[in-house]
Amino acid sequence: MSSIATNAVRLEPTMVGQDNPFMVSSQLEITHILHAILRDGALITVTVDANDFFLTSLLAIDDSENCMYLERGHASPHSSRALRGRPLSFDTTLEKVQIRFCSVGIEAMEYDGKAAYRIPLPAEMLRIQRREFYRVSTPIAVPLKCRLSVGKNAADGAVELTICDISCGGIAVRSPPALFAPELGTFYSCSILLPGTSGLRIKVQARNAFMVTLLNGKIAQRCGFVFVDPAESMLATVQRYILNLERLQRTRGRREG
Repeated sequence: MSSIATNAVRLEPTMVGQDNPFMVSSQLEITHILHAILRDGALITVTVDANDFFLTSLLAIDDSENCMYLERGHASPHSSRALRGRPLSFDTTLEKVQIRFCSVGIEAMEYDGKAAYRIPLPAEMLRIQRREFYRVSTPIAVPLKCRLSVGKNAADGAVELTICDISCGGIAVRSPPALFAPELGTFYSCSILLPGTSGLRIKVQARNAFMVTLLNGKIAQRCGFVFVDPAESMLATVQRYILNLERLQRTRGRREG
């Protein structure tokens, strides 16, 4: 079997700034991450032309052939001919860190008796992990909401979105792509609807956006925003919310335990 060509596709950055601290370009490190994904058995969301999706998982990694094999269901509506030459992006999660890479050049074949896709190993990879601020996941039963302006100023129309997690550095929200897709690097007026407040008003900047697979199997868009010049009083309110939420979660955990 001839070696598959090296993936020449450049990963479209999902973080603003030329020196992306989340970009991994070391082939040794990329291979290490892929082997960890394989061991974890994580589901991978494949985005086709930014508007079509399917789920798969890693079957094997062949370092000598510079390729990897992905599961291909026999009833899959995506043939390799239909996918060939089309830009594909791959999103998954490893130990709560978002992993993303891109590829072209996909082949349908059998691997170890299983239907598979073969793709080149990525030349670069995004590992989106922020540890500058402690983040806390928001409750599902009583979701935390925010309102984002979708125009050039706060007087324009706004969308209400569910906040997935929050820190003193920013928020991550879940958004149906048809409802709202942020322009990375753009500033938005935001109102965070914290309980007991009339809404914390803050300017935010869109820093990343990617597709995720929810527990029910549905595909959603997850968007990250960083706070811009937040007031100390606003950060104190957010910190109190985080501490109260942690206290409730610990209390609930002791009761269930």
